[in-house]
Amino acid sequence: MAVYYHKLWALLQEKKMTQKTLTETTGISTATVFQMKRNENVSLGVLDRIATVLQCDFKDMITNVAPFQEQSSGFGSILDLHRNPELVLSALTDYMEQENLSVKDVLEITTLSLNTLKKLLNGGQISQNSCYKLLRLGTEFENLIAKKYGKPLFSFL
Repeated sequence: MAVYYHKLWALLQEKKMTQKTLTETTGISTATVFQMKRNENVSLGVLDRIATVLQCDFKDMITNVAPFQEQSSGFGSILDLHRNPELVLSALTDYMEQENLSVKDVLEITTLSLNTLKKLLNGGQISQNSCYKLLRLGTEFENLIAKKYGKPLFSFL
């Protein structure tokens, strides 16, 4: 069964807590955070430590429902995002600064190639598939895009 952590990222944002602060307060590694960013399974012990620090239940952090399945509007088209490299670049650089992420961190989380990320960081247009990979950065990144785009993310995904 798939596990999704978008509720955790939304909870962190609500509590104004960064992923770095999460690792520091729970003692979990950044590698574990990256696993969760990729919606990979982590141990119940990790989830318990996070729940203790955030004072919440597992159901407040994880779900088996993909992020966009919860939106009543369903899927649209990612082409608007794909054709707007300036918006994606702006959101990505803001997110990297906010989360104190290096280029290497972004490559690990998203599984983008170095050449693709360089192309984006130099203002170039990236593929539709690469846009999907960037969304592996999670809810906070999606919210930055939506804020810059001026409408909810699911309206153009």
